[in-house]
Amino acid sequence: MIMDLPERFFIGNAEQKNDAFVENGVLKIRKEASYRYVIFELTFKLKGGKHICGYCGKTFNDKKMTMDHIYPQDMGGPTITNNLLPACQKCNSEKSNMTKEQYAKYKQLELTGKNSKTYLKDLKVYKEFIKKWEEFEIPKEWISKRKISTIITEIRLGDCTQNAKYKKVVECYEKYYHIPKPIIVDKNGFLLDGFYSVIFAKNNLIASLPAIELENVEVIM
Repeated sequence: MIMDLPERFFIGNAEQKNDAFVENGVLKIRKEASYRYVIFELTFKLKGGKHICGYCGKTFNDKKMTMDHIYPQDMGGPTITNNLLPACQKCNSEKSNMTKEQYAKYKQLELTGKNSKTYLKDLKVYKEFIKKWEEFEIPKEWISKRKISTIITEIRLGDCTQNAKYKKVVECYEKYYHIPKPIIVDKNGFLLDGFYSVIFAKNNLIASLPAIELENVEVIM
């Protein structure tokens, strides 16, 4: 898939060795850079800056602002600019694991005095169904299958199985038979997000994983 990018962007030294920059429509990110930080900064540049909430439209200082996953992480929502929106703490917390559309309907029910609690209860049942039978509540066209043998990742020494993030992958797989969310790779198969899911797959001889392949992102040395 193609990730939304601004025409111009860089993080780091403007003269040399930028951690990340956009060149000819491609995001180039150094392997040492924090992927999550870079994507958050890109999103702020694309979607109104660091002070305006994308839900209530009010202006806040930096400490009151967060980054919301439009399709929630709990339902497989990836950390890409297409799926992020700057939001104030209140809206982000209230939205919880709803999608943007579900949150809008919930707010409408509140305003009209209808039973928003029943809506939340039904939504909880629906989301459990999605996790069990559909895996993720995100656009299907974002996802492809990626063979583990084609994924490029850095080796991290030590026992990862005791890591809390690894245990979360195990818990999700044991309950729903899939990983919590798709892994993310660049156009060459370099892993950007989902390290513990890949380690889990290798440890359990899983041949492939659901992946979001970003065609306009490239990891550089």
